[in-house]
Amino acid sequence: MVITVLPLDGAKPKAVRDLLHAAKYPHAGFIIETETAIDDLRRHYASWLNVTIDEGTQMALFRFYDTRILLAFLGTLQATDAAAFWGPSERFYALKSGVPSVITRPALSGPNSAALPLE
Repeated sequence: MVITVLPLDGAKPKAVRDLLHAAKYPHAGFIIETETAIDDLRRHYASWLNVTIDEGTQMALFRFYDTRILLAFLGTLQATDAAAFWGPSERFYALKSGVPSVITRPALSGPNSAALPLE
């Protein structure tokens, strides 16, 4: 999976940076860019909160909203799983090591790469 950074223009990068830096806990969430209705988006990501582990014998809370987990998780996904997780989302905005970053929906093939800072 390829994770790329898109350069942004206008007021959007500043607004995103301001929102990310305003967070009390810098790893506790990210911003999603989508054209999907908020209720549909909520349902999509709520379905990812409880996952099965240990070959389906136990349930666990998947804290994908923690950006440290999200960034590591995205880099491990195969194309089919990436498409399922991203769902209707086009971009995620998050702090990576304190730097505002944008992660774009990946191409469905190619090598893994890390999120990079906004330019």
